[in-house]
Amino acid sequence: MDYFSQYDMETWEFDVLATLHRSGRPLTPKELAASVVIGSAALTNRVDRLAARGLVTREAVPGDRRCLHIVLTEGGRKPVDLR
Repeated sequence: MDYFSQYDMETWEFDVLATLHRSGRPLTPKELAASVVIGSAALTNRVDRLAARGLVTREAVPGDRRCLHIVLTEGGRKPVDLR
C-alpha cells in the first residue's frame, strides 16, 4: 500500500494540503493557486472537493468581506504533518 492509498488521497490533494501546511498560515485562493501552479477555476474545484472531505475550510477575513482564506483543518493536517 502506498502512502496516498492509506489516506485515500490523490497526489493533487496532497499537493494542496502540503502547500497549506508549509505556509504555516491560511492562504488566499490567489496565493494558493500561485503556489500550486494552477488556475483559479481548477483551484476552486480542488478546494470544493477538499472542503467536502473536511480537509480544508474557507474562512472570511475579518474586516474584509471580499477576501477568504483557505485553512487547513486538523483532518487535513494529519496526512501532511510528518513529524
